[in-house]
Amino acid sequence: MANDNPSMENAKAKRSFLSRLTYNLPAKLICVIFSLLLWIYVTDVQNPNYEITLTDVPVTLVGTEDVEIDSGLVVYSGYDETVDVTLRGRKNLLSGITTDDLAVTADVTSLTETGDFSLPVKITPPEDSEVISVSSDMVTVSLDKKSSIEVDVRVQYSGLSLESTSTTTYSLGEAVLSVSSITVTGPSRYLSDISYGQVTLPDLGRVSGSLTVYGTISLIDSDGAVVSNPYVSMSQTEVSVTIPVYAEKYVSLTVDTQYGYFNEDNSIITIEPETVHVKGDVATVDGLETIVVTTLDEKTITDDTTLSVALTVPDGVDNLDGVEFVSVSVEMVNTATRTFIVSNSLITAENPNSVTYEISSGYTTLTLCGSTQEIYSMKLSDITLMIDLSAYTTQEVTSVVSITVVVNGYDSVYELGSYSVSVNINPAVTPDTDAATEADE
Repeated sequence: MANDNPSMENAKAKRSFLSRLTYNLPAKLICVIFSLLLWIYVTDVQNPNYEITLTDVPVTLVGTEDVEIDSGLVVYSGYDETVDVTLRGRKNLLSGITTDDLAVTADVTSLTETGDFSLPVKITPPEDSEVISVSSDMVTVSLDKKSSIEVDVRVQYSGLSLESTSTTTYSLGEAVLSVSSITVTGPSRYLSDISYGQVTLPDLGRVSGSLTVYGTISLIDSDGAVVSNPYVSMSQTEVSVTIPVYAEKYVSLTVDTQYGYFNEDNSIITIEPETVHVKGDVATVDGLETIVVTTLDEKTITDDTTLSVALTVPDGVDNLDGVEFVSVSVEMVNTATRTFIVSNSLITAENPNSVTYEISSGYTTLTLCGSTQEIYSMKLSDITLMIDLSAYTTQEVTSVVSITVVVNGYDSVYELGSYSVSVNINPAVTPDTDAATEADE
């Protein structure tokens, strides 16, 4: 009786196919893997007919230094030559090869003259491979005499702006390069095109003082174009550029006093001119508020006085006015002078070494100066004369010692001139004649 159920028939058929497919499965898998390995071995190891083409392989020139040393020649073409090379060999060897693994050379050692020459290209392929073809088996090189020239170096910059104030004007000085010229070396035919070297600086922005920047030198031809030539070299390619920034302003002139006795109550000091126009480095000029033209010694000025003083400005500063001498006038006001005669016996001594001393007898005549009211109010007892013997020890000597004048209670009164007195230090003892006679009796 026939089976009337088609679905059951289909199920049986599927089971029969799967059973045949999975029958002895491990053996079938081993066969597949073995076949795959055999295919890989044959194609990658045993097949010597695999080919690869390397494009743009650079040609290395051999012997350029020897030619330069022996003949004074330089090669100025042929450095950028390339060739395409087709290699044959095992796939596993060639599949990872690059242009760096292939040696392509041309030997210039035998060349001894200037001119253009064709040289054979030598190709050294990787081991177990062979060269099938090369796009060119010759390369052209050119040689010329090696020469050197000196060219000036210039600088070009832009985009620089200066600080400014109400009292000070700022300006740029001429840029100073670390080298003024360089040596350019290369084939003679190329050197004639070079006019100078130029350093072009980037925009420098806003500056408030001198600055130093670094730049790269470019070679410039007679048309102002940059010379880009791989066969030309420079003795140096980088330089430092110092751009000075100067400040200008008017600076007041003034005077100092040695002892501080002059003030607005007893003197009027006039300086002509009152100011001077100066220029210099920003840091120096910005910090310069006054210039002291001289230091007045009050003890030597006894009356109204006018002095002519040479004007000296600080180092690094220029006197733009060209003023060489300054007139300094001193007018004494509300002052008077008075003379006192002081006995030398009233001189006191600072004597830290306890030396024996004798001050010469006599008197010291002093001239004092001060406000009219104080100078006529003081008395002789207000004056103290002192000497300093701290420099003397046991040596017997006669010395002239400076006198220090002290006016007690009158700060504005001071002595005019200087004073001294003769002092006998550690004098020899003179025997007493009477005592010696009594001893003899």
